Amino acid sequence: MENVYTIPVSDTQTSAYVSSALYQALQQEASKLDKQFARALQNSERYPLDEQFRIDVLIIDKERVQLKEKQETVAHELTLLEQAFGRIAYTQPYLQRAAAYFKAGDYPSARLVLEMEVERAEKEQVAYTPQARKEQAEQWLMLARLTLVDFSLGDRLQRAQTYFTQSLLTFRFLENTLSCARLLHTQHQYSQALPLYDEALKLAWSLAKTDEATYMPETAQILAYIGHLHKALHQYTEAESYFQEALEIYQELTATEMYTAQMAHLLDLLGYVQKMTHQYPAAEASYLQALALYTQLEETTPKAYLPEMASLLNHRGLLQKHHKQSKEAEQSFQRALQIRLHLAKESPYTWLSDVAQTWNHLGNTQKALRQYKEASTAYQKALEVYRQLAEEDKSAYLHHIAQTLCHLGSLQSDYHQHVEAERSYLQALSIYHQLQQEHPQKYISQVASILNNLGIIRKDTGRHQEAEQSYQQSLALYQQLALENPKTYLPDVGLLFNNLGSLQLDYEKPSEAEQSYEQSLSVYKQLAAENSQIYHPYVAMVCVNMCIMYRNHIPSREKSLFYVKECIQAAQPFLGKLPAIQNYYKTVLTVIQSWNIDPELFLREI
Repeated sequence: MENVYTIPVSDTQTSAYVSSALYQALQQEASKLDKQFARALQNSERYPLDEQFRIDVLIIDKERVQLKEKQETVAHELTLLEQAFGRIAYTQPYLQRAAAYFKAGDYPSARLVLEMEVERAEKEQVAYTPQARKEQAEQWLMLARLTLVDFSLGDRLQRAQTYFTQSLLTFRFLENTLSCARLLHTQHQYSQALPLYDEALKLAWSLAKTDEATYMPETAQILAYIGHLHKALHQYTEAESYFQEALEIYQELTATEMYTAQMAHLLDLLGYVQKMTHQYPAAEASYLQALALYTQLEETTPKAYLPEMASLLNHRGLLQKHHKQSKEAEQSFQRALQIRLHLAKESPYTWLSDVAQTWNHLGNTQKALRQYKEASTAYQKALEVYRQLAEEDKSAYLHHIAQTLCHLGSLQSDYHQHVEAERSYLQALSIYHQLQQEHPQKYISQVASILNNLGIIRKDTGRHQEAEQSYQQSLALYQQLALENPKTYLPDVGLLFNNLGSLQLDYEKPSEAEQSYEQSLSVYKQLAAENSQIYHPYVAMVCVNMCIMYRNHIPSREKSLFYVKECIQAAQPFLGKLPAIQNYYKTVLTVIQSWNIDPELFLREI
């Protein structure tokens, strides 16, 4: 789970709301759920084979997490409301009534008083001086906050958004502009949130000119929000710029634990977007700086930043794996896993999905290290966790189970465990077909990939007819996908035609193989016309297969030597760079010799 920033409140936080009926009710409910969770956890440990106890643990913990979010909303909004009621001028009796209700903890009544009066004033279109308009905007803002803490309202968020908007229409200032942007952001309405963030940023910069101590931290916070938004939109270059600017501000501020934690989190985010924009040394440097800061924080506040440390280690592990630093990546994932397993004991609903994700990353890394037993164990652990989560919420986790089964099938296939690999792939295929019943256009590429892998297994185990059927089904799906997205899926179409051709030759169907190879070559030549560095080696691969076909299966000296030339011309720029090209080159030399031609003379004539 990724931490997100929240709007900071005053360091001197009042606590009158703690004695309110709302807060006390939430506290009592939390205590009740904690006891239920402890009992459910005890039962699940005592009777590990009873899946209902495991489901109970997740359901109760989900309720705990949702309740905690409510408590955080209440604490945050009521703190800001206490500050607002403390600074407004009580020029109207209704403000005094609203304040009295608020002080007594009767927040719905305070909301109703404000709602009635500000809506009445709006309907009567009362003319205000600029100062009065600002006061009216403050009241709309207070109404929005009171609405956010009234969980009895079915349209709580929509109403609050309406009141935030009305506050902005009345008079714009930093607090209402930023609050409205935050609510839109959390509701994933990014295009509406961004201009408000930009406006809030300008206001914060302007205020910081006369009060740096108050507004420079808030400016950094807004920059971080905007960076988060761009990251969510996969606009990584823009995100990097905002994260970097926020970080520079925090570095200039007097060091506190909060600012150090903000810097560490920003460096983790910065490393992520730098990785996504292929700035790998910069990403590693950012991760190392973040690691140093979290290590520093751990000395003074042990365990306070474990979630953030786990996220950082996971991100760094992915970077190390990308750089083929598999041993280092394994260590990072193992450290992240250890932390997440600890966190999952306290809140399985919150952390078990991250545990399963880390098991998967660890399995992929151990597979790269050729540690079959360890990788297999990691994938099985990931499956165990995802299946446990799916017992409570199938729609959220079934595709994760299918994805992990594919990882396991790939591992088993690499180690020639064909029966086990086929079983894993078939289980994954069954899940994707189940998911497609509700979403027919989703998971097509995953199904196509599994069918291709099943074709390879069935070919390797001599079941040519089944293999051809799998390849044909996979090919049809990839061709369908390539119509809408040729850049992504045409390479798969080319590879399927090549695989199909090889199978058809093995199956003594040379005419069909000839057609398949021609289709494959046509696709790869089309792709190579746009990107020769990537696709000319594939052109060479198909040409090798075709020159052998015309030597051994459909004897034709002319065609065989034609594709020898085609292969050499496509492969020439990559000699000495790609091991596969070296093998192709040796193969075509053998084919040349088989036609009783001197390879040196032949090559000289090309």
